[in-house]
Amino acid sequence: MSAIWPSAVATTLQMIQAANNTKVLLDVDAGIGDTSITVDDASPLPTSGYVTFNDNESSPETIQYTGVSGNVLTGVTRAADGTTAGAHTANGTTALEMRNNAAYHNTLATEIIAIEQNLSDRFGTGTNIVVPSSRTFTLAKTSNQLILGTTNTTTISATAPASSAVYTIPDVGTTANFVMSAGTQTIAGAKTLSSALTITPTSNQLVLGGAGSTNTVTISAGTPGTASRTWTIPDITGNGTFAALEGTQTFSGAKTFSATLTMSGATIAMGSNKITGLAAATANGDAVRFEQISGYRVLQIVSASTQTSASSTSSSFADTNLTASITPASSSSKILVMFTQSIGCGQTTIGTVQLVRNASVILGPAEACYGGASSNEIMIGFGGSIIDSPATSSSVTYKTQFARESGANSVYVQDSFSAVHGLSSITLIEIG
Repeated sequence: MSAIWPSAVATTLQMIQAANNTKVLLDVDAGIGDTSITVDDASPLPTSGYVTFNDNESSPETIQYTGVSGNVLTGVTRAADGTTAGAHTANGTTALEMRNNAAYHNTLATEIIAIEQNLSDRFGTGTNIVVPSSRTFTLAKTSNQLILGTTNTTTISATAPASSAVYTIPDVGTTANFVMSAGTQTIAGAKTLSSALTITPTSNQLVLGGAGSTNTVTISAGTPGTASRTWTIPDITGNGTFAALEGTQTFSGAKTFSATLTMSGATIAMGSNKITGLAAATANGDAVRFEQISGYRVLQIVSASTQTSASSTSSSFADTNLTASITPASSSSKILVMFTQSIGCGQTTIGTVQLVRNASVILGPAEACYGGASSNEIMIGFGGSIIDSPATSSSVTYKTQFARESGANSVYVQDSFSAVHGLSSITLIEIG
């Protein structure tokens, strides 16, 4: 087991939490490989720790968990603390208990030993460890290093002074005074420059990001030909002022143009977006707003036809093979449905037709043909129309169905006469 100190300070989660006399019941069967465990009430448990199943006292399994979500223990490690994994049944008696596991003791002991060893390395061993209020550091010429941590060092390189001198290191964490030396510098916090900031011509870069940032703004300019000048970088995320440069530009967020935007020979590609905020049109050549287009508009037309024949002697409705589907652009659109159905009836037989949207009858049933007492078969074209409101923007299917209302002979659709089949057609027109 490795100690967290001195690389970092251990948290409550890493040190493992415990609670006295805590026991909860298993609420869902736990398989041998499950990494989340559901209990009846997880509120008595700390947010992380060790618990042990009590259903196999000869070889109990201990698990470690790192979090609690509702009544579910998450981040579960099975067979913890040297135990063996097993399957457990939620039978109302199987419990998970917070026992005196060795892991609690071992984790605490490891961290204490690490702290003691670190203090011993820094101050030596003795009955009392006293941290002096001040200390004099002697720098050996061979290293010139002042140890400021476990591995980080400050190297001081200087020639021998002509006479003794005192060098004071300023507390840059509490004051605005700081020294910029040669080499790469990282400036944290608000700083004030007492004179102009000079950018060396070899890089001309200001790093505008956090530590380790790779994004830079490169400023490339010669010496001004006349007077000195100030260049202000606009805050393009905090106000509507922005600069559009040549080349392809991507604009994000709301932008305001202080003057007329002129598109000379260019087009605006909006994709799936819309231009909003247009004033109402008042003269020829003005762009028209949507609400200024009066009345209903035809948005799309779908049509279909069939010559596939079918027949029936049943009073139950069957599909005629005439069908068409349409996807409305809006749930407020209306659909004008027009159809012509080829249908024939045998002698003394009556046939009926109905129009269906998906599974709902929206027109009919209506008698469409009648075979007289002296005729062998009569064939006609039966038609109808309706303005439907499907109230959806999903695909809807319209179709016709037929059935025998009465009589002893068959009812036919798209039947053949002289080897040519009858033709049925349907047209769907979306109006919005």
